[in-house]
Amino acid sequence: MACKSNSIESNGKSTTLVHSNLALLQDLLQKIIDSSDKRVLIISNNEIVHANPCALAELGYSKKDFIKSKIDAFIVSPQGGGQVGNYLGVGVNLKKKGLEFDPIKLKRFDGKVVQYKLNTHRCFWNGKSSVLVMLKDFTPDSNTSLVAPDFSSSKKLALTSSSIFFWDYNLSTQTLTMDPKFFQQLKTSVLASENTIESWIKVQTSESRNLFEKIISCIKSKKNTHYQWEYKVTDSDSNPHQILASVDVVEWDNLGNPLRIAGVHTEIENRATNNIKGNRLVTSLSGFIQNSLDGLVMIDLDGRIQEWNPAQEKLTQIKRDDAIGKHIWVLQHSLSPELKSENDFVTQINTLFEGITKDGANTWDGNVYETKIRVTPENTKVLQHSVFTVDTEQGQMVVITNRDITESKLSLERIEKSEERLKLALAASRVGIWDEDHISGEKYYSPMMYAILGYRPLEVEPSEEIWAKHIHPEDLDLVNQKNRALIASGTNLEMEFRIIRKDNEIIWVQSKTQVIRDERNKTIRITGTVSDITRQKTIESELRRNEEILKRNILQHEVVANISFILNTNKPIDEKINNVLRALGEFTQASRVYIFENKKDKEFTANTYEWCNQGINPQKEMLQEVPLSLVYEWMGTEPYKMSRNLSQELSRDFATILVNQEIESLIVFRLFISGHEFGFIGFDECGYRRIWSQPEVDLLKTISNLISFAFEREAILHR
Repeated sequence: MACKSNSIESNGKSTTLVHSNLALLQDLLQKIIDSSDKRVLIISNNEIVHANPCALAELGYSKKDFIKSKIDAFIVSPQGGGQVGNYLGVGVNLKKKGLEFDPIKLKRFDGKVVQYKLNTHRCFWNGKSSVLVMLKDFTPDSNTSLVAPDFSSSKKLALTSSSIFFWDYNLSTQTLTMDPKFFQQLKTSVLASENTIESWIKVQTSESRNLFEKIISCIKSKKNTHYQWEYKVTDSDSNPHQILASVDVVEWDNLGNPLRIAGVHTEIENRATNNIKGNRLVTSLSGFIQNSLDGLVMIDLDGRIQEWNPAQEKLTQIKRDDAIGKHIWVLQHSLSPELKSENDFVTQINTLFEGITKDGANTWDGNVYETKIRVTPENTKVLQHSVFTVDTEQGQMVVITNRDITESKLSLERIEKSEERLKLALAASRVGIWDEDHISGEKYYSPMMYAILGYRPLEVEPSEEIWAKHIHPEDLDLVNQKNRALIASGTNLEMEFRIIRKDNEIIWVQSKTQVIRDERNKTIRITGTVSDITRQKTIESELRRNEEILKRNILQHEVVANISFILNTNKPIDEKINNVLRALGEFTQASRVYIFENKKDKEFTANTYEWCNQGINPQKEMLQEVPLSLVYEWMGTEPYKMSRNLSQELSRDFATILVNQEIESLIVFRLFISGHEFGFIGFDECGYRRIWSQPEVDLLKTISNLISFAFEREAILHR
């Protein structure tokens, strides 16, 4: 029982050590977040569980007022905050990385409503699947959709009343954003709440649908970036409506593929009204430019700036009036922190204009570029540019969109450093990570998982089968049984087992697994860690072995002391010897302990004392005339002798005597009085073929000598 208790205590220490390491990693993550100059929130189950100092200072709340509150309570939206909360939840379940959402409005403590862009990442916080949310000032990544038009504003209402409707279509996600009143104006049967691409296509004629598909195909193949076309829709009364639409590519992905298009729709009665509608389109596009969250510059082919929108003013700190009419490269020279031959932005713009004026070729069309500008001596920003050309009444124009990605760059660098530190910490502690997403089917196994198995990086394709193949055969059934129970109904599992490495070395590992389930208790994700704990196990085993040896030595000393005390009492010799045999039997757990005394004729020996363990039959009465020749033939002149194979190691007659007593193995020591042999003390094992260790042999030899001294004293007293 003492050994088992110590084993549990050692295992508890190992578990505490692992938990301490995880707590240190959690503390490291919190320190990185709290030291960030970005506004960061951690949201779990739609509840704010952490906010760094920068976020609290920006929003004006104290931790007491903010933490443990629902994020929906701070969102100002006509649809309510629940929609954003649901999006965050979906982002976690679908395991999307770096999710961005349309700008949202948050209510500060002082009542002011501020608009932010959300950038999210999945994370684990205090053991729960959570979302890391960064609040950004109108700096969306290049792969996000346009901000949904604010149709409650007076400008948009004025356009709507003129039957001009904004629309925005993300080619990647096939997400359509359109004024719901577009459907109401046409009196279609489609509900305004069905603001989807399918709703829009549903009300078109088949001819219009084919035309739209051709336009989308041309845009995706980069044949052109601007289109204007007419199409027909049919209302619920089967009345046709003629629609005039314009569209421009306004965003590309990092590979230069069109990502987003935007424009306006308006209903036209006849050709005579087209010019009026065209003017309205121009006015609408102008409004779109002024309200764009990206900096936008329009330049004529002489290089002079013709448009410089408010977002561009904010990016560069240069007013519109100070920019209009100036050459773009003059302003760019004043902003560029450094100039580098053919690679700097100014040189590239000059090259671009030379190509457009020479043969009309826009070498930048569909591509995304980055450059640095110096707004103030202390403030340098990183901008992302896309360039396209448009035809206007004043001639062809070059349009440059600019987006501030400084925060994104810095955040990415910090995240990369944080991830690098985490990887180094995990590698130092030899911890492998694995993750299986049951929704997307994605699986991840860290390189350390296979380093633990003895493989080189990329030597094998990660899989569950590889791991199962290396589990020690004696542990495999137990591991499979516990894993099945976990998948069936559990949430957490921690176990230790052995694996056989590629080089056949056997090591111990500790596995920790967590199952994440949805509201219907369906498994959506399983993640875990595997740690090499061979060193801890070796230390624990060595400690247990040393502890057992120490305890055994103490017990042996106690037995010797107890037997010495028994033999030195004034009790009769028979009582003393019987008590000694009982003590020896209970300590050694032998089946039978006995003493034989040789007869005076030295031809026979007789069993004079005997102790039998529970369930063992006494043999004393049947062993009174045992020929000494049989014993000497087996023992020879050795002071003691043991046997585990009686039929092979003993004479046939002697083996027959012992086998009839159901003996499997035995050990016998000679007893002496005044240097002359007078008998033997023996130990039988009837249950199995026992091997007596050297410490046990040394102990029994010592006790044999004590018994011999006791018989010698007894002989002297009776002379």
